[in-house]
Amino acid sequence: MYTLKFLAVIIAFLSMAEMKQQNENHDRQINQDYTVVGTFDGYDEEDGYTFVITDENGDEGMMYFQNITPEALKQFNLRLDSLIGERFSISYQILEQVTEDDDGVEYTYEIFTITGLEKL
Repeated sequence: MYTLKFLAVIIAFLSMAEMKQQNENHDRQINQDYTVVGTFDGYDEEDGYTFVITDENGDEGMMYFQNITPEALKQFNLRLDSLIGERFSISYQILEQVTEDDDGVEYTYEIFTITGLEKL
């Protein structure tokens, strides 16, 4: 009888630990494709792929893409400096990632992934 209670406690503990781990880091794919036009500004290992985007008011801003699909990278190797200054239509998706620190505070951030490129 003691052995069964002991096993039940161990199983409950392991289940709770697994649920906590699943809650600590979870991703949510935002199932929507986006498109923007921008001028390629370069690649950096830390920032990823950088584009200069101009809004409808003519104001410029930087847009950073952390990832690129292998198919898009085959279209245009954005790791080459020779493409800096080129304008592209950029198709991308956003992955929302939620992480939880040791104190239970959740942090949400977005990861932008280029899925397609068209040179303009």
